[in-house]
Amino acid sequence: MVDNLRDQHEMNAMAATVQTTPDSKSNSGKKLPDKGNSGILGRIKNLESRLAINQEEVRKSQNLRYDIFFNEMAQGTVENLNTEQCDVDNFDRYCDHLLVLDRSIKQNERTGQIIGSYRLLNQEQAASAGGFYSESEFDIQTLISRHREKNFLEFGRSCVLQPYRNKRTIELLWQGSWAYVRNNGIDVMFGCASFSGTDPAKLAEPLSFLYHHARAKDSWRVQAQGERVIDMNRISE
Repeated sequence: MVDNLRDQHEMNAMAATVQTTPDSKSNSGKKLPDKGNSGILGRIKNLESRLAINQEEVRKSQNLRYDIFFNEMAQGTVENLNTEQCDVDNFDRYCDHLLVLDRSIKQNERTGQIIGSYRLLNQEQAASAGGFYSESEFDIQTLISRHREKNFLEFGRSCVLQPYRNKRTIELLWQGSWAYVRNNGIDVMFGCASFSGTDPAKLAEPLSFLYHHARAKDSWRVQAQGERVIDMNRISE
């Protein structure tokens, strides 16, 4: 298994403030209404992005996550491991699940036409879930308390099937994300990012680069939780 390295001072570039024009109220995330074709958020040729419209699609996106995180990258955690070969945790039932589908390929029982996914947890959903996923790693509540007027959205469990890891798929994930941001009046987007490995010394160069060149402003910096704190300033400028 591969664990994630955590930052001593902040989660770099963790929060990005965006200007939005709210179009509708936030969804609760507990119900998955059948939106049909009207739910499409982006389309490029045979690919389209939209939210999962039922529990079957959520399960297929979890299957895709398992195939990528466990079988390909071996980066899952024991709590996500199950005999059904499906990547699931307690946050999934509260989240909205953004999908990218390839309409030109044949449906398969395990993942359907889903070739990419992103898990979205807005502030209303996080309240129902008992907090954001990242709170086990970072002091998120301090960040939120500094910006009480802002509406936060957490991104997580991002994955794309290997043959589709290209500009088109990323564009559709962000098209769908931006539509969601506008529709739900989101002001701030954040989420965890990972390096492969658990030895900070072996990651001295990228960690130091982030420390010296990508530190968030003071009001947006986030402290890692407890023993997860490490020093990112490993190579002086």
